[in-house]
Amino acid sequence: MVAVVVATLAVGLVACSTSDDTKSKGRGSSPSGLAFKPVSAGTLTVQTSLPAPGFWNGDDPSSLTGGFEYAIAAKLAKQLGLRLKVDNVVFGALVAGNTTNFDLALSQITKNADREKVVDFSDSYFGSDQGVLVNKGTEVKTLDEAKKIQWGVQSGTTSETFLDTKIKPEKAARSYGQTPELFAALLAGDIDAVLLDTVLVLAQSHQPGYENTEVVGQFKTGEVYGALLPKSSKNLAAVNTLLTRFKNSGALDRLSAKYLEPELGRDPTKIPAVPF
Repeated sequence: MVAVVVATLAVGLVACSTSDDTKSKGRGSSPSGLAFKPVSAGTLTVQTSLPAPGFWNGDDPSSLTGGFEYAIAAKLAKQLGLRLKVDNVVFGALVAGNTTNFDLALSQITKNADREKVVDFSDSYFGSDQGVLVNKGTEVKTLDEAKKIQWGVQSGTTSETFLDTKIKPEKAARSYGQTPELFAALLAGDIDAVLLDTVLVLAQSHQPGYENTEVVGQFKTGEVYGALLPKSSKNLAAVNTLLTRFKNSGALDRLSAKYLEPELGRDPTKIPAVPF
C-alpha cells in the first residue's frame, strides 16, 4: 500500500453530474447531518486541473472514469446529499484564489502559508515529496547535478518555488501553465527534467508514450495535500468533519490501492532521495 497516504476512505464511484442517481441525491437532505451551503443549489461544484492520472482519470470532466481525488469528491457529494459537478481550471489561477463559483477544489494541492493568505485549506488527506522525471540516461543524484540541468515546472506550484529557493539552478527553470505542456517539453528534449510531486511523475512515467522516461530521484520536502476552499468559506468545518470520518473509517488506503498503486508502479518511499 502506498505509504504516503495519510487518510482513508471507501466509496463506490458516483457518476458524473449528468447521472440520474446523483441528480436524485442532490435534491435530498444531507445524509451526513452537516450544514453545507453550495454555490449552486443541489450541486457540489469541485474544481481541479486535468489531467492527473491516478487522481482524476480522464482528460476533461466529461471523460472522467475514476481516480483517488475523484472518488473523494464523489463521497463528499454523496454524504452532503448533492450531485457532483467537476470543473477543469488552470492550476495557477486556482491556488492564487482567482477562480470563482466553486465549493472546493481537489487537485493535489500542497498546503502552505502563502496560499493560505488567499484561500482556505481542509485538513490534510495525502502527502507527497518532489519527484524528478527525466528521459532515460539523465542522472540527478546530487545537488550539483541538480544545479546544472535545465528544469521544467508547472507555474504556480510549490515545485517552482522549491527550485528557485532551495536548488537555485544555474539555468532558470522553464514554467508551463499545464502539465501536458510540461511533459511534452520533456519528451521533446526542451528540458532535461521535470520537477513535480513524486506521485504525479510516477503516474506520468507509466502513461503510453513515456516508456523512455523514469523517475530517478526525489527531494524529501514533506508536503501534504488539502482540499482548497474559497477564503473564509463557511463550509470548511463540514469538509473537515467528513474527511475525519473518511480517515477514521480506514478507506483512503483502499482507494489508494485501487487507483494510485496501479498508476504508480513503484512505492514512492523507495525512490532515492536527492540531498539539498
